[in-house]
Amino acid sequence: MISETQILLRILVAMGLGALIGWERERIGQPAGLRTHIILCIGSALAMIISINIAYPNNDPARIAAQVVTGIGFLGAGAIFRYGTGVKGLTTATSLWTMGIIGMACGMGMFLVAAGTTVLLLFVLYWVEKFENRFIHQAVMFNVVVVAANRKGLLRDLKKILSIPPRAIKSTRLSRDIVEGQVEITFDVRSTDEDQADELVSSLSSVKNIKKIVIT
Repeated sequence: MISETQILLRILVAMGLGALIGWERERIGQPAGLRTHIILCIGSALAMIISINIAYPNNDPARIAAQVVTGIGFLGAGAIFRYGTGVKGLTTATSLWTMGIIGMACGMGMFLVAAGTTVLLLFVLYWVEKFENRFIHQAVMFNVVVVAANRKGLLRDLKKILSIPPRAIKSTRLSRDIVEGQVEITFDVRSTDEDQADELVSSLSSVKNIKKIVIT
């Protein structure tokens, strides 16, 4: 049976480890960020603790744990979504799933294993991405500004073009001129092909109601 003091300690450790990975996801604007990872890790740790205490001394503590793993899988699936012709959120979904398991490790009192795994996960999320961009993807960032007459579906049409591989939209900013009835939309676009500017201008020019395109 785990004491209340030990339960509090394990939950606090889970909270801290969840915050580390959540901060990294929040930093790059992922929908599942700081709070999501913290709550998931705390919940997983508490579920594991309850499972152990309920099972003590003769029952199997693995039954609740197995359900937690299944539930985390569904939560991770919710972080995956279609973005234009591609798919986003796979990395965040896997980080959520892994943080759930780390939370369970905290619930078991396996602090060294949980902390070590968190450090490795943080290394993969932060430094491996930099390695990919530098040596594999060789990503180039484009700032795309589009001025257009406002209409329904405009943003959707622009995103569909800008997110065609090898491009990916990193952020979007929008300002609206109510008097003129037009909008200015700014996209930060990452591409693995540095010769994309001309193709982008050509593709965006085909969108209805476009008045001005600036790519830097």
